[in-house]
Amino acid sequence: MKLSTDTTPVLLSKANRKNPDEARAECVSLEALEHLKSYQYRGVDKSPISNYILRPYWNAVTQLFPLWVAYLPPFSLRGRFVLLDLLFAFIWIPDLVGPGPRWLYWAFPAGLWLYNNVDGKQARRTKSSSPLGELFDHGIDSLNCLFGIVSFGSAYV
Repeated sequence: MKLSTDTTPVLLSKANRKNPDEARAECVSLEALEHLKSYQYRGVDKSPISNYILRPYWNAVTQLFPLWVAYLPPFSLRGRFVLLDLLFAFIWIPDLVGPGPRWLYWAFPAGLWLYNNVDGKQARRTKSSSPLGELFDHGIDSLNCLFGIVSFGSAYV
């Protein structure tokens, strides 16, 4: 496959969809590929709460997972907690009106809290992180925000 040396990406058109290799070559330049291959996560958080409370917690929870547990199982657990909370909300408060059991309102934040940031730290710890994995994780986080709104909304309606 010949990759384009031009640094300007070209949008896919009907003409270049016929040959997927050419389309890929036109969409991703060599320079862009090199930048993608050398991408590393560089998050900066100067919050005292993150630095002195949350980060030690996340690091401790990450150490509970063995090294052979790669990126997706922690995400799966986190995703399951959030979906389980959503399921509980629909079982115990189907119309999202009226009070639910008291334990339910403790389960909502626990589902969001338990594995937040642990999956990314585990991926970096096992050296299995990737730009695609980070993108996927942030997409799932945005879905968790939606589920969180339903969960928390049921507590205050």
